[in-house]
Amino acid sequence: MNQYIEINNLINRLCLSFLKFNLICFFGLILNSLIVNWLFYKFEMNEYLAKLLAIFCVTFWNFRSHS
Repeated sequence: MNQYIEINNLINRLCLSFLKFNLICFFGLILNSLIVNWLFYKFEMNEYLAKLLAIFCVTFWNFRSHS
């Protein structure tokens, strides 16, 4: 019985961790799209440079969110 509770707690923690990871990745994807569109259309920046800057921003944001 005790092993069942421990396994159940482990599964719950893993599911919660997986959900948090997916939410952070999803918001990172949205943030990336917003930054690219903002830089490309508002400031008329080169598309590839806008994508590169967005990747750097979102990578830093993901790193900070996961830790």
